[in-house]
Amino acid sequence: GDCTTQASSRPLKRGNSKKSAYARRMLEGCAQGESWWPGHAGRNDLLFCLACFLLDNAGWDAGEAQRILDEVNARNRPPCRKRTVERCLESAVRRVAPKRNDGL
Repeated sequence: GDCTTQASSRPLKRGNSKKSAYARRMLEGCAQGESWWPGHAGRNDLLFCLACFLLDNAGWDAGEAQRILDEVNARNRPPCRKRTVERCLESAVRRVAPKRNDGL
């Protein structure tokens, strides 16, 4: 099925693929230091990976991604500071932008 959020009814990914499971897991949020996916742990990592996913795989813009990150951060235990969420998105934009510019 589709992965959606409260901030947007726009689906993140269709189907039951590994990427879909990855997206659904990130939308749940996590606890500080929690392993939330093989090879991934912690709230900052989750927010950065989610931002990259939204910008790269889902094709969302930074404004849309920020709303979703804020929503997911509210599920984190405890939530990260607002500036931390913003830095995760800024880092993701820097990482994804070269791919978009190269047409990949």
